[in-house]
Amino acid sequence: MLKSTLIPLSLKEPEEKLMDLAGFISQFGTEKVRLLHVFSGGEDEKNRREFELKEREAVFRNCGMSAETEIRSGTIASEICKTAAEREVDYIAILWKKKNMIRRTILTSPDTDLLRLCSYSTLIFKPRKEVRFVKWEWGKRAGGKEGKDRHRKGPNHTSRPARIVYATDCGRADKKVMPYLKSLSFGAKELYLLHVRERAPDPESDRKRQEELSNKLDTLAEQCLTNYDHVENTMLTGAVRRRIPAETRKRDADLLVIGRNDKPKPMDKLLGSTAESLPHQTHCSVLIIA
Repeated sequence: MLKSTLIPLSLKEPEEKLMDLAGFISQFGTEKVRLLHVFSGGEDEKNRREFELKEREAVFRNCGMSAETEIRSGTIASEICKTAAEREVDYIAILWKKKNMIRRTILTSPDTDLLRLCSYSTLIFKPRKEVRFVKWEWGKRAGGKEGKDRHRKGPNHTSRPARIVYATDCGRADKKVMPYLKSLSFGAKELYLLHVRERAPDPESDRKRQEELSNKLDTLAEQCLTNYDHVENTMLTGAVRRRIPAETRKRDADLLVIGRNDKPKPMDKLLGSTAESLPHQTHCSVLIIA
């Protein structure tokens, strides 16, 4: 499901962070990488940037993936979306760069524009100084006799993130996300299913709604038990954009997974969607399933 990816590069990314990204996506079964650079300039400048882009292929080939490069001119977010559609990639991977508040609210950014425009699944990758990994052997669950937690810096091509938080809407998005969470290549040691809800107007309605959501979470958990050593449900009341980042920090998650809403709320056009806001607020990588 995550066999091929498009990775847009500015050519200013440190090699170490590209290595971290390559090691991370290789663990999801990614086999084919297309590196894209969007710029406006003359032919001489284009030739120089083509050379620089080609040099970065080796980082991904060293992780066992095939790599190709492409240069386009135009609006960055628009060209990324066009290329993803034309090349029929499974997802887009972004090496996230933190933006200050002014740039986020007034000037916007190509990354934010992409999250707003793109209908493709998108990984927002945030390298962490120290990431826990789980030793993995194909055909076995993590955490058995051979599975032990360990700490290291930089990419690890035989390991995968240990803790995943899935922020579920207990609705339409689950049909998109659950096949990923149940797949062998997506497995981790711990999975936390999180639902943040609004309180119902009266106590009886709230009790019934809470019971209904609890049953849905239990059903989701049962579907994932064979791929994880530990699956846990959490239901919270409050603001989605505040509670989800807080819970990922509490769990010290390595990856947050969310589903893209096909029917955004009217205010999303003014304030931005949850998918757009969470990467700015979370400490870990975010995978948005479209």
